[in-house]
Amino acid sequence: DQAVQTSRRGYARKISIKFLQRYISRNSIGKGTDASVKVDHPFNLTLCNQDDLFVMVSRQGYVLSVSGDDLPVAAGQAIRLDPDDSLVASFALAEGASLVIVTQEGRAIRYPADWLKPVAKLGRKGQAIWSKAKRETGIQVVGALAAADDDWGVGLKANGQLVAVKINEIPL
Repeated sequence: DQAVQTSRRGYARKISIKFLQRYISRNSIGKGTDASVKVDHPFNLTLCNQDDLFVMVSRQGYVLSVSGDDLPVAAGQAIRLDPDDSLVASFALAEGASLVIVTQEGRAIRYPADWLKPVAKLGRKGQAIWSKAKRETGIQVVGALAAADDDWGVGLKANGQLVAVKINEIPL
């Protein structure tokens, strides 16, 4: 149905599929950030159906989810981030998929899709993954993704060793 463009600072806009080719041919995909924020840069372009849940995850551990249909056409602040925070992931979460978060310590945590509480109004902080006390310890998100229970995840350890795990084996 549409593509969703996000920026590092949490701005988002949807682009109808019928206009996407025109945007790409005119090199205007990168113009979806807030020009007044000098540190903002284009982050991601994701295909998303109107009935999918669009998810944004920040480094400090905030998650904002919104119906694909509720995203703005003009770039606007979708998730409110602290000055030292930025997005680490944005994606469409289809029905039946889980949210998988990876921390800087290499720990993977899985959340069922029904854990997410879609927002009715954009520009808010989003759901906190951890308590304030836990966030103050310095824990950070380095990655997040949507995955089905029968999918596999692969990680790379500091020593170069690959680790493969079935998604349904990651604890909830």
